[in-house]
Amino acid sequence: MKPVLLCAVLLLGGCGVAALSSEDAAACGCTHVVPSQHYRFDGAVAKAKGGDVVCFEGGSRGPINIRNVVGEEGAPIVVRNCKGAVVTTQYHYSISVERSRYLRITGTGDTSVEYGFQLGGTLGANTMTSDIEIDHVEVKGASFAGLMLKTDPTCDPATWKENFEMANVKVHDNYIHETGDGEGMYIGYTAYERTLECNGVPTVVYPHDMRGLVVENNVLKNLGADGIQVSKCLPGCRVENNLIENYGQRPFAQWQNNGIQ
Repeated sequence: MKPVLLCAVLLLGGCGVAALSSEDAAACGCTHVVPSQHYRFDGAVAKAKGGDVVCFEGGSRGPINIRNVVGEEGAPIVVRNCKGAVVTTQYHYSISVERSRYLRITGTGDTSVEYGFQLGGTLGANTMTSDIEIDHVEVKGASFAGLMLKTDPTCDPATWKENFEMANVKVHDNYIHETGDGEGMYIGYTAYERTLECNGVPTVVYPHDMRGLVVENNVLKNLGADGIQVSKCLPGCRVENNLIENYGQRPFAQWQNNGIQ
């Protein structure tokens, strides 16, 4: 299998050559390869489909943007490291995921490292992302929360509770530590409602629910605020078997210093 070199977004013009050999890419099961000098993978541009494997080349790199990655129920698109750990420099969002569904971000692409994505900032899934699994990721030193999984309601009706639900989010076997003044995990929009000015008219909008959430087997240590904060979670959500230590060290607001909220 030969890797597909993607140049959907370039940092410095020209399409560099991936350091991964065809043998390395085949061993990782790669359908698509994102070299270390590229920061974005756009599933629509790459024509990614359910069952594909998107490999990020191991080594140091800047922030990563993943967008329009839409797999299929039962056949997610897998985003993984290949040939070592992917190590990001410190940045507010080390990985941001937008408009994606049925995908798995996993740091299991190289058995020599436990956490194949080692991030210096937040991993965020927003902009109507749903049905996402995140595992074997380390987040160290995020300026706010380690994970931030939610879509803020805006003047776009597509973001409103009646039109969008964040479903089947699975977060397991991750290590989050040394956060700034935020939570280890911030899941779901906190407030019951939000008042915006839409086309000059004050408008009350309601955030999405969380359905089918599973948060388990994670390690969280030395956190600025709550260990795990979950909001708008419908019956059936599970938060269990997580190790949370030294939470609420630098809370950004009063009462933001719980193990689980």
